[in-house]
Amino acid sequence: MRYRGTVSLTLPVEADLEPVHVFSMGLVVGPVRDRLRPAQQGEPAMATTLQLTDIQEVVLSINPMDEEKNPAQLEGVPTWVSSDESVLTVAAAADGLSATAATVGPLGSATVTVTAQGDLTGAGSDTLNDTVTVDIVASQASSLNTSAGSPTTRPGL
Repeated sequence: MRYRGTVSLTLPVEADLEPVHVFSMGLVVGPVRDRLRPAQQGEPAMATTLQLTDIQEVVLSINPMDEEKNPAQLEGVPTWVSSDESVLTVAAAADGLSATAATVGPLGSATVTVTAQGDLTGAGSDTLNDTVTVDIVASQASSLNTSAGSPTTRPGL
């Protein structure tokens, strides 16, 4: 399953004595890869809600932009967090501009949140957040797990 699109979150920051700074941070999702098999070839994807099977992972990345959609710098390294690490883990790259979200095995859903500082003045007042909700569904059947009930006498005997 492939997703394509864009999501931008613009957070106006109001200050009594400072000019207002508005930043947006685009989040790119994809391509989705199976953890145990070679990755499928595909275009980078984007969604606010993403569906992964219980054996997949996906690379998430951000592309910070200013109010005019120009590339923008961030203060410090962005942080990535999963709302439920029992179903989805997140491992950020060293620069924080991307992270790998990997399913753990159980079905469920989790929200990945990335947080960064857009304020280059050092005041730390322009906190940016973006999220992707990940629904984890079952992958294809891989075994039948046949079982037998208790033996009984046939009727009529």
